Amino acid sequence: MTKTRQEERLEELEKNHTTLEKNHETLPKNHEVLSTKMDGLYSKFDELQATLQQLLLASSQKSMLISISNDCSSASAVKSNATKKQVTPETSHDENLCVVRRVEMPSFSGEDSLGWVAQVEQYFSLQQTHETQKVEIAFMNMEGDALHWLQWLHQQIPTLTWIQLKTELTEQFGGDVTASPSEQLAALHQTGSVAEFFIEFLARAAQIPLIDQHNQLGLFLNGLKDKIHVKFRPNDAGELRTAIHVARSIERELDFYYGDKGKPPDSTFRRFKDSGGLGCLGTTLSRTLPYGKGLGAPNHSL
Repeated sequence: MTKTRQEERLEELEKNHTTLEKNHETLPKNHEVLSTKMDGLYSKFDELQATLQQLLLASSQKSMLISISNDCSSASAVKSNATKKQVTPETSHDENLCVVRRVEMPSFSGEDSLGWVAQVEQYFSLQQTHETQKVEIAFMNMEGDALHWLQWLHQQIPTLTWIQLKTELTEQFGGDVTASPSEQLAALHQTGSVAEFFIEFLARAAQIPLIDQHNQLGLFLNGLKDKIHVKFRPNDAGELRTAIHVARSIERELDFYYGDKGKPPDSTFRRFKDSGGLGCLGTTLSRTLPYGKGLGAPNHSL
């Protein structure tokens, strides 16, 4: 039997309807599958974003390190070519920034101000530190009471320079606040050993850059104990380095003959001093030194 055109269309519609129903039934499952896939994509996207951020951070840090390295290399190149062209203060400033990152400076908490200043001066000289950086670097290496004091001083003197800071610090922590460094050096006298006196003398002398060798020698000899000073002959010391060796030799000689006190009998010492020092050593020692106990008879040829 031949189907009419209307019947054919009806069958086609029924097939389409059946197909739609099947598709409708599978739609929730497909939606669930799509949701799962989307969640996976979102998770992978988050991982990619985190990885990208890490790569960007690493790239930024690498660029910064390369920049610092190039700056330091440029500063070193400028320094090596200093004989060919003049180095500007700005170039020295940049070079100092590179060096300061690698070298530590001694800290200061209020003790041994002269020693600390001497160490810092050596540090600044070695690193060729720019004058405008010195106070800031010193500030970073203060501790305890010294740090509190420097904070207060900086409030009182906002334009504080390194020279001013050295003066104020020495007066605050160095003892005598009424005398200048020159006066303190002139008033310095030996109270302990020659070595101890020499160390303190050098610390004081370092605060007077313009003092000449002749004046240093005179002040050193004048500060020695009388019993050591009187034994110096005119040609014993032409410079400070020689004087310290002679003074130590005399100190050892006195310790050997007179024990730890290092002081001869009063009458002998007066005769020794009045007669001109070491020139009469043979006569004086031959009359006063005991012998025995392994020393033997006195040697009149001394």
